[in-house]
Amino acid sequence: MTSVTAEVSEPVPGIRRLRFDLPLGFQHVHCWFVRGASGGWLIVDTAIAVPGVEPLWESALGGLDGPVEKILVTHFHPDHVGGAALVAELTGAPVYQGRSDFDDCRVAWADPGASDRLAELLERHGFPAKLGVEARAVRRRVSSQVRFHPDPVLVEAGDEIDGWRVHHFPGHAPGHLAFARDDVLAAGDVLLARITPSIPLDLLSGPDPLGDYLASLERLVQLGPAVVLPGHEDVIDDPSRRAGEIAGHHAGRLGSVAAAVGDRPLNAYEASLIVFPGAVEPISRLFAFFETLSHLEYLALRGRLERVDAADGTVAYS
Repeated sequence: MTSVTAEVSEPVPGIRRLRFDLPLGFQHVHCWFVRGASGGWLIVDTAIAVPGVEPLWESALGGLDGPVEKILVTHFHPDHVGGAALVAELTGAPVYQGRSDFDDCRVAWADPGASDRLAELLERHGFPAKLGVEARAVRRRVSSQVRFHPDPVLVEAGDEIDGWRVHHFPGHAPGHLAFARDDVLAAGDVLLARITPSIPLDLLSGPDPLGDYLASLERLVQLGPAVVLPGHEDVIDDPSRRAGEIAGHHAGRLGSVAAAVGDRPLNAYEASLIVFPGAVEPISRLFAFFETLSHLEYLALRGRLERVDAADGTVAYS
């Protein structure tokens, strides 16, 4: 396995970015060092506790001109929350995490029954059992390297953490938070510069994650930050424009999903093969499946497709 590497830069004056290139499917993730109202350092997101990451954190922390006072988590996905306990140990700083997001975090990474419930969801929507076993095995390997903090300070939208206002932007994750101060928004995976954040319908997403996400994009535009610090890719210096592009992308994707179904019933897995023909690896196919399912349910909830629940528990769309 390729070792993890890291690079510190300052893409925005006074704000440092710690980029980890990871030996996982995530490729890279950003952790941000920002100033609090007190003048101390805050860290937004913590990557994942893969082997070899600790000395990289120690090096980055050693380059600061003062201590880290708080650690903020945007959401429970492994590349964002997975190093929270480690970074807390290294800094002595408390971890702040959304109240509902922490509930989801415990289900995702500490509930032994979650894998079986995931298997039931996959079976209901036509995902092949063999692929499901392989995808869940990848997930277990990732899970073994997630060190979320067991007792974070729980926060909600509207709270303020050392001058940074907490905002709730569900969609990519149901409890996804972002943190705003002045005209800067540390946004996790709400907005990305070139790719679109995945919007999955999975065990924790709720019934309409795509609807939640499109509403989040509208609220982000209303908030009007000048700069977004994303969890991946480049700093976004025209967030309203990028939010509009992503909303347009999903409008097109909804059309593609509806066209894939056509006039014959398909389950979510069958539709995903048409919409995402290039996803080959089991974990990539799983992500494609979840993304397709969120779009199918969005269309069904709004009467643009019909959801057909069979007596045997399986689901199709027509």
